[in-house]
Amino acid sequence: MTLLLLGIIAALFLIAWFGLFSGSLSHEAVKAFEFSSARLPGGMKLNYREHGDRQKPTLLLVHGGGDSLSAWDGWAKTLAADFRLVAVDLPGHGLSDPYPDGTYSTERLAVSLKDFVDAIGLKDFCIAGHSFGGETVLRYVVANPHDAKAMVLVAPGGYKAEDGLSVPPAIARLALGPLGKRALRNFWSRPLFGAFQHKNFFFERSALSDAAIDRQFRLLRYAPNRGAMLSLVMNDMAHHRDVTGLNALALPSLFLWGRQDRIVPLEAGRRIAGDVSGSKLKIFEHMGHMLHVERPEESAVEARDFLLGQAAVLRSGRPSAAALPHSATASASAGSSKARSPANSSKAGA
Repeated sequence: MTLLLLGIIAALFLIAWFGLFSGSLSHEAVKAFEFSSARLPGGMKLNYREHGDRQKPTLLLVHGGGDSLSAWDGWAKTLAADFRLVAVDLPGHGLSDPYPDGTYSTERLAVSLKDFVDAIGLKDFCIAGHSFGGETVLRYVVANPHDAKAMVLVAPGGYKAEDGLSVPPAIARLALGPLGKRALRNFWSRPLFGAFQHKNFFFERSALSDAAIDRQFRLLRYAPNRGAMLSLVMNDMAHHRDVTGLNALALPSLFLWGRQDRIVPLEAGRRIAGDVSGSKLKIFEHMGHMLHVERPEESAVEARDFLLGQAAVLRSGRPSAAALPHSATASASAGSSKARSPANSSKAGA
């Protein structure tokens, strides 16, 4: 009887382990996602990929936390005809090197982003980012206001949101400790990860393909970068600091937001866009946090038209006062009936 009980306990433990945790993958298992490499000061290498024509305006693409440069593949299909696209894996993501101490924050990622821009010699470029990557871009352009010519951000972080993704700070600090890091390092199973993505990041479940889940889950299990995403999230929950200095930016800016975003709610988008002078906020109906994946062509067209509309900026390098709108504006996606009604446009800060 005792042996039977021990056997049942062991079986339940194995079921729980394989249901919640997963093994790490070698470089060989994920090398299909390796492209070009840029070496930063200190020796860190970042993985990046280029699409399009080098003679076209350059657009730098920065993915969200826990994702990789492949998140922009949908946009690349639409934008490669008009831009030289440079998509980069942030430190600890994709096939880029991790930070040796395993500590991740958008402040630190912004410094690495600047190092990457300098390492590959980017000049006269526009920049786009999503979620934590969007917050990284905000911190980067505030610290380096003369680098980028225009900015497109998809549901960026930056301001603390009451109704968004949250973890109690005490729990987050515990997760950042030695025991928490060891426990969380191998956390996630394929079914658990897929269910979490479907429930929280997408409005339409069918928009997230099995191939996309497999790609992201494989890269999260890449041995050198295990735990980087959870470190970034938990560090933000425990020590979040709002981005400051947005009202000093003089940068043509477009913010794209899904009305049904559960991770960074639309209200945060209104606040951020309202604080960036001359910005435009585009609201997509029936869309979650991953609108660049959920509706890649529609959102990419918005980005393309906005950036090409800054033709004078792309030629001269910096916007003139006349090139910027006088106030931030918001509009709903053209796909809805309300979008065609003037009553559905308002100032972004409203």
